[in-house]
Amino acid sequence: MRNKKLFTAVLTILAFMVGTFFGQERFVREYIEPHIPEIIDQVQSQQAEYEEEHAAQNFYSIIRIADGDTFTIDKGGEEVTLRLLGIDTPEKKSSFTEEECYGVEATQIIKRLLDGEEIRYETSKLSGELDRYGRVLAYVYLDDGTFVNAELVKRGVAMMYEKNTTHEHYDSLKILEIEAQKQGVGLWSVCKV
Repeated sequence: MRNKKLFTAVLTILAFMVGTFFGQERFVREYIEPHIPEIIDQVQSQQAEYEEEHAAQNFYSIIRIADGDTFTIDKGGEEVTLRLLGIDTPEKKSSFTEEECYGVEATQIIKRLLDGEEIRYETSKLSGELDRYGRVLAYVYLDDGTFVNAELVKRGVAMMYEKNTTHEHYDSLKILEIEAQKQGVGLWSVCKV
């Protein structure tokens, strides 16, 4: 429900911006402006909901980072390895893999993003909780609400993991990937993908 409201608010704001940019003043006046107070109320309501939910959520410390899309947290004394759901970062060199273009950078960027942070995570109701290696497939959020999976795609650090397209954020992550490609950010500026 919250995602649908947020999507509607973002879509309305985008329509407003597009309408204004292309000089569709009448469209904006008639169809967008009357809804601005409603959008503002929705956003404020969503912020209040987020703050309420946030107070009841568990946050975890990061123990170690394996690469750009996998890291281990301390969950009440138990080590739990998380694999960011829906995305894939290039591999860094290890005993299992050869180094891929942008693999070292991806690991460095996630280390900077998560440095000193505590995270919370959610699993998908659609794609299952564990991958074949026993890692928890997770949507990861920082304390300030930053959606880590999306942030990495937006920065061009990660691309979509197309072997699993059955998850709640597939469409929004795909849109971010397309934008990152168009803008030529991160791996899209230096790698042949």
